[in-house]
Amino acid sequence: MAGRCLGELVRKMGDRVLQQIIPILVRGMQDPEASTRQGVCTGLKEVLDNISREQLQEYLAQLLPTVQAALCDEDTTVRQAWLLPCVCYACCQTTFHPDTLSSQHSKPFAVSSP
Repeated sequence: MAGRCLGELVRKMGDRVLQQIIPILVRGMQDPEASTRQGVCTGLKEVLDNISREQLQEYLAQLLPTVQAALCDEDTTVRQAWLLPCVCYACCQTTFHPDTLSSQHSKPFAVSSP
């Protein structure tokens, strides 16, 4: 729930809140408690889902090490907290997003002529 709220804040207020949120997420990923780092992963995913391309470019240098830390965390539950939503999102985008469908994908068992 808190992660979604964070995403909504970013979507509605943009740079005004990103300046404050990103350093908190960066620090949170260094917390000794795995549950805190899991929460950071959830919040970070929501922020990234709601950030504009321009904002991402501006904050990428700060966000990338945090994403890397999540991917390489010693605790499996933290890695899963980051990877599971990302994998599900990627699967849904490639499966259901209309832009990803081409004539080949719409007929997966069609045999093409040489």
